[in-house]
Amino acid sequence: MQMNKPTSHELKTLLEKIVNKTGKLKQSRKNFIVSTLLLYLSLRGRYTFLGLSRYGEYCEQSYRNHYQKPYDWLSLNWELVKGEVSSERILVFDPSYIPKSGKSTPHVDKFWSGCLGKAVKGLELGVFGVVDIEKNTAFHLQSIQTASPTVLSELDLTLPDYYLDLVLCQKEELEEVSEYLVVDGYFAKKGFVNGIKNQTGFTLITKLRVDANLRYLYNGPYSGKGRPKEFAGKVDLKNIDKRRFKKLEETEEEIIYECICNVVNLKCNGKIVYVQFKKQGKLTGKYAVYFCEDCNLDGRKVYKYYKARFQIEFLIRDGKQHTGLTHCQARS
Repeated sequence: MQMNKPTSHELKTLLEKIVNKTGKLKQSRKNFIVSTLLLYLSLRGRYTFLGLSRYGEYCEQSYRNHYQKPYDWLSLNWELVKGEVSSERILVFDPSYIPKSGKSTPHVDKFWSGCLGKAVKGLELGVFGVVDIEKNTAFHLQSIQTASPTVLSELDLTLPDYYLDLVLCQKEELEEVSEYLVVDGYFAKKGFVNGIKNQTGFTLITKLRVDANLRYLYNGPYSGKGRPKEFAGKVDLKNIDKRRFKKLEETEEEIIYECICNVVNLKCNGKIVYVQFKKQGKLTGKYAVYFCEDCNLDGRKVYKYYKARFQIEFLIRDGKQHTGLTHCQARS
């Protein structure tokens, strides 16, 4: 399948302008990037180096050599999409498992697969994306291969430490995308949360366990004796105190509450959004708990932003099903 010449020429001109903005590159490198991006839109068959050489302008070895060189994909993708997204947007990050067998592939190890519900041998990509809240649509920014747990243990690092480093090493560029960083419940860990809070300008939004250890804050008078009381008891998430939790909204599907609480395992206070789910107008007994560092952010927005995070899953699905992510031979 080939693109028509007017469309191809216009797109090529646009890509050349954007590539020129993303850093100082040799002309040969610029030509390769533009050529490969155009090729991805019209390629037939699998996205392998052999497939690229069959329909592209370079030989197989040239594609292999160029793919080994780093490139600032974050800047290029942000230049592509920033004119299309609204002012209300969030930055999302999600690791994704890729099946791969082989003894010599860099960083092959056991990673968590959400589809299989267990850790299995393969590779993992850390995917950054931006979600337009008004359009409820995600756009890809960057993918970075995750170092294997074996290598990280030798460096005395954990996976959450590694994910935090991915954010910190390019925080200036990522902070330009949005002030909100939304991640799933795996990242509700003290090291990651405090690292984002103390070393970046992001407001973190994540999900907590349904049995999270939370405490109400004490707002009563000081007795005048000893250390001032900080907390007013443990939060029973199966039966919340509705005198303390403020009801924000009720629909046919859910009831949303909010309260500022202390999260014991994170050792910090934050906005807790508690959502009870309904079916046919009746409570099901199921609920979810969300956390935001910004105590002043409306709880409805916290819930809305976290739900929008799921849009990145469609990017990952399309990458695997339609653009040959699981076929690509560039493994490092």
